[in-house]
Amino acid sequence: DTVNVFVADTISPQYTKTPFAAYLNTSSVVVSRANILSNITGGCTVPTLTFTSDTVFTCADVASNPNFISFTITSGLNVITDSVAVTVLDTLNPTLSLKSDTVFLAGSSASLTFANINNGSVDNCGIDSATVNGANQISFTCAYLGAQNVNVVLVDVNGNATIGSVSVFVADTTSPTLALKSDTLILVNGTATLTFANINNGSADNCGIDSATVNGQNQKIYTCANTGIQSVLVAIFDASGNSTAGSINVFVAD
Repeated sequence: DTVNVFVADTISPQYTKTPFAAYLNTSSVVVSRANILSNITGGCTVPTLTFTSDTVFTCADVASNPNFISFTITSGLNVITDSVAVTVLDTLNPTLSLKSDTVFLAGSSASLTFANINNGSVDNCGIDSATVNGANQISFTCAYLGAQNVNVVLVDVNGNATIGSVSVFVADTTSPTLALKSDTLILVNGTATLTFANINNGSADNCGIDSATVNGQNQKIYTCANTGIQSVLVAIFDASGNSTAGSINVFVAD
């Protein structure tokens, strides 16, 4: 006589799982079997591994750590379902690219932000913030005319930072405001001297007046030959070389 018997493989698969730190190499990273599983053994048949969740992680997964990869291992009639933790890390510093810029005083100040000097800075997961000289913006005044060094710190959404610097030029292109008044000069011993102070009526400049001329000189001397009404040409200059010209009549009296 014969009888049928059923031989069953009831040996559960064995394996070692290892939590894994996955470092983004651009904006993503692929986790392989070798990264998280090893020493997979079974009974009579070679165990079959199947991943049941995504093994590709991106920048978006950094915020949801720990992430998990789910898998099944089948050996004969035995099926095991499990998962292993994956920590996604971004340690790539932003790429800081800067360009110089000229900022022009509006009134007596000019503001500079990162946008003025950014030349296409990028990050694999995105830029979070940038500072210029440790602040969101710099306010330059007349005291900072000319070339100024700016220190920049660029920070990405995961806290990685890059530091750099660039030179910017602070310029004043605003002409002075010339305000004049007439004056009467009295000859003393045959002469009278006229300076800008005699005919200035509150002239002003955003960064201050540097100098002024009357008829092209620091002062104009009149004699008896100049009595009567005299036209005076006036030019005022600020420290940046901006100028304004005008004229006024003065009266020379004996």
